[in-house]
Amino acid sequence: MNKENRYNRKYSSGMRPNKKLSLTAPILFLALLSLVLAISVGLLLRQALNKADTVHIVTIEKLALTNQRDSLLVQLDLLETAYDSLLVKYQDFGLQVSFQRQELNRLRSAIQSGVTREVLAQCEKRMQELSVELSEYQDQLALLNAENQMLSGENMQIKTALQQMSERNIELEQQKQELADQVEMVSALKISQVAVRPTWERRRGVQETDRARRTDHVQVCFVIQENPLARAGDYNFYFRITDPDQRLLVADGVTETVYQGEQQNITDIKTVIYENAEIYQCFAFDSPSGFQKGIYHVEIFSEDKELWRGNFELR
Repeated sequence: MNKENRYNRKYSSGMRPNKKLSLTAPILFLALLSLVLAISVGLLLRQALNKADTVHIVTIEKLALTNQRDSLLVQLDLLETAYDSLLVKYQDFGLQVSFQRQELNRLRSAIQSGVTREVLAQCEKRMQELSVELSEYQDQLALLNAENQMLSGENMQIKTALQQMSERNIELEQQKQELADQVEMVSALKISQVAVRPTWERRRGVQETDRARRTDHVQVCFVIQENPLARAGDYNFYFRITDPDQRLLVADGVTETVYQGEQQNITDIKTVIYENAEIYQCFAFDSPSGFQKGIYHVEIFSEDKELWRGNFELR
């Protein structure tokens, strides 16, 4: 029996192959493979999504830290500017904020190098404390400034009052001096009717002359006027007579005196007893070397005041 016949008998007798069973196994395998692939893809996708979320969160956190750090640096700049302004505005009070300035510099370094929220939070807290200290400084210094301005106003009023008093004292002193000058002026001695006479002696008596070669003496006469306000008593009268060559004629034993606080060379001193009544006086002066031709100059003064000056001429 050939092979074809055996095959036909085998399948004709109930041993024909099951087509349904042969198709199920591959389908199950493919389904299982699809499930595994789906799970794998899901896991990979979930892992990728988790990784993307993590990167996104980290990026957001870094950005937030950067923004927080930049914001703190801006606040720090404002705080530092406020302290500088306080120093400039109230420098007259000797304000000392060196410690606060050191703290601001330290915080700036910490903020610039800070990489965690904890560091930035600590810096922010310290900045708030410094801001509170700044407000306290401002309140205290504003109060001191107000008190200082009030004291300055009071000092200005006192200075004004003192200035007014000083000006009034000066005015009164001037009035007093003017009154004293007036009293001194009205109480001073005055002379009038002054006459200078060159004279020479003859057997018939003393005669006037205008000749130099004949002149023996120069006689000076005047009237001391009545003055009830003048001091009664002895008065010294000083005479200065200079010749045409500007040489001072000097009497024996008389050389100088003090006039207006300075030493003055004089011709002679004469003392008069004055009792507030009008009195006529004459004094004679001679020259040991004689008299020459020319114009002579005569000055009379007393009590540091010049009473008269004039000239006479000898030919």
